[in-house]
Amino acid sequence: MKPNTHIAFDLDGTLINSIDLMQKSWNHATSKLGINVRFSQYREYIGIPFRDIIKKLNLEDDYNELYKLYFEFNKKHCSEINLNNGVKEIIEYLNISNIKWSIITSKPKESSLEILKCFNLVPEYIIGPEDVTNGKPNNESIIKLKERANLKHNTKIYYVGDMLSDLLFSVESNVEYIHYAGGIDGPLNANIMNNFHQIDDLMEIKSIMSCRLD
Repeated sequence: MKPNTHIAFDLDGTLINSIDLMQKSWNHATSKLGINVRFSQYREYIGIPFRDIIKKLNLEDDYNELYKLYFEFNKKHCSEINLNNGVKEIIEYLNISNIKWSIITSKPKESSLEILKCFNLVPEYIIGPEDVTNGKPNNESIIKLKERANLKHNTKIYYVGDMLSDLLFSVESNVEYIHYAGGIDGPLNANIMNNFHQIDDLMEIKSIMSCRLD
């Protein structure tokens, strides 16, 4: 395996199946505050930072209370989250192969760390919304990752996501995209995916990585 390879993962929908808990957390928070905004409206913006979602839903005056209620419920019920297909296997493969991996997510870092701890997943770096001014699909997160990981200019970077916004982020960041079709957006149209990888099991990343063999 060529040494200059780095793989970054999205978290929600990609490594973990958390959509049901997201819905419960949103319904809990909005019910407590008497806010009539359905989860289907919230779901349209999943993939960007929570603060940006709240802004798009015109709920900025309720941001602090929504944040507290949503993520407290999320944390309390994190046992309802499951890993997606092939996560343990692909992480083990990357670690054995000495391929560094990171997480770039729109989920607050504290919440991400709690979830990762539950599943004993230890990325090299985590880039969250607290680390950047502009979240995905802006390329600032990749720039921050390159700085923190001291990645060389010739490092081949892959980003694994599950939403169209993740693809747009990869294009904006000039990195190779791998789409997990079992995530929130499901499979993307074949015409869209002409120049990208699409997988049903995260362990399929191994065959993509094998193309980096000398």
